[in-house]
Amino acid sequence: MDIVITEVERRPHSSVVDIKITSVGSSVGSSFFLLCSIRQLAQVRGDYRYVVKIEEKPKRGQMLVGFLRNRLDSVLDLGPEFAVLDASKAVIDLDEFAQICGMTK
Repeated sequence: MDIVITEVERRPHSSVVDIKITSVGSSVGSSFFLLCSIRQLAQVRGDYRYVVKIEEKPKRGQMLVGFLRNRLDSVLDLGPEFAVLDASKAVIDLDEFAQICGMTK
């Protein structure tokens, strides 16, 4: 598995990340690598616990990731692109993955 994730644009409460996959591994391993990378970015951006994501935005191979401090924060505050999300289903609690991300050092 060879995946490179790069933050290509930083917005006030979100980031655009570029995802390059040059060698495919297991889908589970790739998913956890991506999730743990987003978790690390959320920590660097301000120790955010919650994120929402829109895949293939703003273009193919990219992901728009919004950062929330609280599960109940409005996704609309992240930008107009996030209005398409159902926050009750889209918010990801990164603390749920802390243990597994800690094992992937």
